[in-house]
Amino acid sequence: MTDFNSNTWYAFQSRPKNNALSLASSASLFDGNGTTGSVFAQRTNHSNPQQRWQLVLTSPTEPLYYLRSEALGPDALLQTFTQQEAQGRGTTTPFMSTVNGDNATHWEFETTGNAQYWWLMNQANGTVIATGNNGLMYLSSNLSDESTHYTWTSLAAIDDQKYSAVNYNLPGQPNLR
Repeated sequence: MTDFNSNTWYAFQSRPKNNALSLASSASLFDGNGTTGSVFAQRTNHSNPQQRWQLVLTSPTEPLYYLRSEALGPDALLQTFTQQEAQGRGTTTPFMSTVNGDNATHWEFETTGNAQYWWLMNQANGTVIATGNNGLMYLSSNLSDESTHYTWTSLAAIDDQKYSAVNYNLPGQPNLR
């Protein structure tokens, strides 16, 4: 477990075999309602808002975090979705959404054992984010797979009031933390 400052932007880079790639969100929300965005690996550029992530504790008693990207703003959270028909590796996919996914929006950071790399583990199903060869992200239960190992870098202070709370009941009644 590690402590993250909720007033800081962070970047997450893939383990050395993909060290030029960072976790990124789409540049905007899409679908008919403008509530969904994608998550993928992108060539590292720390000034790109798609690769700048805020981590906010879900509660003061558990080391679980909400993740949101600067590009998608304060209301879109990283969460998981289980596909009905799996195609390729993994049936669970990370995505960005303004619709509350309950514990599918809760992420834990665990060391891979050597304290050099970290897993981004989803509380809903215990899987970790992995970087595919094609740059698409998926969730995996194979913790020995290097594509599930990440490093993180502290980038800059956020200092923006709109990122000071998490509206975790979107799009229903607001309930701010």
